[in-house]
Amino acid sequence: MMPKGINMKDKKKNLNSNRGAPTRLDVQPYKEAAIPVFLCLVCMAVACVAWIINKFVYPFGETLLAPVILELLAIVFPCYLVLLSIYPKKSAAEQMRSVGFHKISPRYVFFMLFAALFLMGSSMAVSIIFGGVYSFADGLTLLGTFVAGSNEYTNALPYLILAYVIVPAIAEELLLRGVILSQLDGVGFAAATAVSALASALLGFSLGGAVPAMFVACLMCFVFYTTGSVWACIIVRLIFNLYRLFLESNISAYYVSLSSRGLFLTVLLIIFLISGALFFGESARIYRESAASDDKENSKKKTLSFRTFTADIKRMALFGPTVALSIACAAIFLAVVVTEYIV
Repeated sequence: MMPKGINMKDKKKNLNSNRGAPTRLDVQPYKEAAIPVFLCLVCMAVACVAWIINKFVYPFGETLLAPVILELLAIVFPCYLVLLSIYPKKSAAEQMRSVGFHKISPRYVFFMLFAALFLMGSSMAVSIIFGGVYSFADGLTLLGTFVAGSNEYTNALPYLILAYVIVPAIAEELLLRGVILSQLDGVGFAAATAVSALASALLGFSLGGAVPAMFVACLMCFVFYTTGSVWACIIVRLIFNLYRLFLESNISAYYVSLSSRGLFLTVLLIIFLISGALFFGESARIYRESAASDDKENSKKKTLSFRTFTADIKRMALFGPTVALSIACAAIFLAVVVTEYIV
């Protein structure tokens, strides 16, 4: 016989909590994951509409500012509306600080430089492995909609730098490392990084470039959590975008044209190992200093832990809207990719 005063429902709830199984009460903080996924869906929808118009109605390749306008409409404007809804009483400067636009400490200068160098040394290797290498004729894609080199204005250096270096770095880091990660603050490092990486892959609308995009996103999330500033991510992306625009397309074209690629791959491996050693060595130095310091800045740093990754994903998955929005994002991505292959 059950003792008086004990409710069977309460007993089951306690039993589940003791086992570590997520209950509906545990899930409530993770409903905020729906906000970044919804934002990703809006950005994808706007970019998809632009892609449809560019593909079937009017080619935007002849329009000078089309890539810049797309970034502003598909990323910056939705982010601004989300920030207004989340922080309605804050000023624009306070809203930006709320999503990670903080000053960069001088101690992170070499870390950022080595992060950019590691991106350069590793992105080509990842692209070769997963089929993301493109020839020079294909140029540099922007959200899978526009191609650098397809219009008459791409010979203008200021236009190239604005449209394919500065605007993408600011807009995409605002979305992927700013708004998305700030709204996943309570989910955990690993789960937040996974969502940001998947969003980055989906926004590329490229099957071959999905894994390279996720690789870049994961590294940028590490930069964000290490420095605590979106500005650091923007600086790293600016350097990386300059490399992609002026060097990577030529390097990949050279790789495609080679009859024997053994020497090229060997050199690429050496660059990858050297850049990785510099980057991870500097990362280890920073975290050793942080572990030995008790000041307020370091005490507020997030712990980069993967221990609760599975539980975090399960908790997010138990919130229905997050799952529905994720399915909608995947549907748009697959529709664009399949259409690209068929048409």
